[in-house]
Amino acid sequence: QDIFEDSKGQIWIGTEDGLNRYDGIEFKVYKFDKKDPTSISNSYITSLYEDRQNNLWIGTPRGLCRYNRNRDNFERIQFTDNHNNILENSVTSIFEDDSNRLWIGCGYGIYLFDRENKKFNTCFEDFFTPNSLVYCSSICKDRNGIIWISFLNSKDVGIIKYNHVSDITTWYNTKHPEIELKENSVTSLMVDNQNNIWVGYVSKGIDVINNNTNVVTSYQVDPDNNSISSNGVSSLAQNACGKILIGTGGGGLNIFDPHTKLFSHYTTSESDRSLLSNTIQPLHIGKDGMVWIGC
Repeated sequence: QDIFEDSKGQIWIGTEDGLNRYDGIEFKVYKFDKKDPTSISNSYITSLYEDRQNNLWIGTPRGLCRYNRNRDNFERIQFTDNHNNILENSVTSIFEDDSNRLWIGCGYGIYLFDRENKKFNTCFEDFFTPNSLVYCSSICKDRNGIIWISFLNSKDVGIIKYNHVSDITTWYNTKHPEIELKENSVTSLMVDNQNNIWVGYVSKGIDVINNNTNVVTSYQVDPDNNSISSNGVSSLAQNACGKILIGTGGGGLNIFDPHTKLFSHYTTSESDRSLLSNTIQPLHIGKDGMVWIGC
């Protein structure tokens, strides 16, 4: 479900049956234990993130946990919002902005986590009610400090763009007059080294938004030309060479060269050096440039 390399070079792998830590030699697996309150709150791991203080945060269907490195255990954080409601909320995305604020994307809405008081402050209440199933799929920041948030299940909005300096919120959907999305089901967002916003869709390929002009370039399957291998995009990443890695939901791994505008395709084969599966989940670029691919 997610892969993350922490500040110590350890690889954390979130799966449907536990959190795995790989130190380059062996794995250690952490699972929920109902008899141990310091165990992780759920064995189904949905998201992983390390903040600037090297705190490792783990999202699960039962909320948010923080890993305690000194004790090798977990702090379960009760999901209490700014209205003092205790919620059962799946944490699907975690992101820290330039002001060290921790954004928590959930199945039901978006929150800013108050670390001191351990409260989850509701965001964009004009867009979502606490009972609105939206499923936040991705949170990222562009070079201008603008926060971009994507959603999978929202009927009315696919992407929110938030400028915290001006406190202006713009939401994009399939009917927006300026940036018209292909569909409101967005699986992934990424900001490239030119400050373009890459948008991956459930079934409509990719849009690339020029952040200066709002001009949108689209990539979809074209049987007659070099193109993306599948319109079902699951994950996006950019490596140190500037190439765009695209995980798909059945078409394997695609690598796009922004200079040549060509796609290379990698799929399963009988070779022991091929992908394990053509269904790619998370992509993560490690500190040494190593690409970690969840299948």
